[in-house]
Amino acid sequence: MMESPEYLKMSLAAAMTLDLKDGLFFRNAKSPCINLLLTYDSGCIGSCAYCGLS
Repeated sequence: MMESPEYLKMSLAAAMTLDLKDGLFFRNAKSPCINLLLTYDSGCIGSCAYCGLS
């Protein structure tokens, strides 16, 4: 597995905002922030309520 800090994960919305992925936002909106997720072989130890990885 690829580990941080060499590799990061980001949301699809962040990738679309940075023009790394194709897609359209509702009413042509853009995301004002980018969440970068660290990755480790042992998994994430966080328990963030909004995150699907926790």
